[in-house]
Amino acid sequence: MKTAVVVGPKGQDGRLATEYLEKSNYRVIGIGRGGPVNILSKSSVSSFLASTKPDEIYYLAAYHHASDEKLPDPEVLWKNSVDVQVTGLHNFLSSIDEQKLNCRLFYASSVLAFSDSSPSVITEETPPESDSVYGKSKIMGMELIRQFREKNGLFCCSGILGSHESPYRPDNFVSQKIVMAAVRAQKNPSERLILGDLNKENDWGAARDYVIAMHKMLQAKKPDDYLITGQLHKVKEFVRIAFAHLGLDWEKYTQEDSSLLTRKTASKIFSSQKIKKNLDWQPQTSFENMIREMVAAKGGDLVH
Repeated sequence: MKTAVVVGPKGQDGRLATEYLEKSNYRVIGIGRGGPVNILSKSSVSSFLASTKPDEIYYLAAYHHASDEKLPDPEVLWKNSVDVQVTGLHNFLSSIDEQKLNCRLFYASSVLAFSDSSPSVITEETPPESDSVYGKSKIMGMELIRQFREKNGLFCCSGILGSHESPYRPDNFVSQKIVMAAVRAQKNPSERLILGDLNKENDWGAARDYVIAMHKMLQAKKPDDYLITGQLHKVKEFVRIAFAHLGLDWEKYTQEDSSLLTRKTASKIFSSQKIKKNLDWQPQTSFENMIREMVAAKGGDLVH
């Protein structure tokens, strides 16, 4: 039986990865906040790896704030982002290297590693650049992965993830705000959903499919970095489908207020052709079924 370590087991991806790996006959060990392993302590990480000798590590921990949340002090934001997305990762990579462990590591990066000034079509060859603290720290993590792979010979890779959803998605993300508003509207006709830009396009996919892609990356013959993405959909498409699953006309409940926007972002096409070709990965969950599952999980009375 293989042993897998999931760093960040209580987040959406961590929960789904744990479920998937256990069903795949892995022994899964989760490392979360406040646990016996301090990812910011090199000695703690090193001792843990020496005792467990895992076959695979899924580094899914992230320090992230939704765009509509009040951000902490810039220095605190930067320190926490670098701590989780860079320092912790480095402790795992360097410990694997020093102990010469036969261990493969996946690092969850993000399409937020690209900015409005990036090309309109993004591939793995596109140089990352970001104007957000989160994106910049993810770029630093991706560079660590590249260095340990090329210079130290580790089997480690970055998955550059587009927006991915499931019932485990935190409630402060726009996807869950839409779903919860639809469920409330089914019981209360006066419910109103107010969004900043209904025509904004997001790259959306089902988180469960992305977890399968992560696993495929660590089963490959050689390590590499891949974009793991879905398809572009407008926010109003998400709204329409969520309300339609409950037999409701979304336009009766939805309002647009541009003053809610913190900033406008340009739509990008993120190509996942490389992982589809090299690793034979294909998303299995449709956009409609992904939303349907989220609506059902929030207690919506589905009509079809």
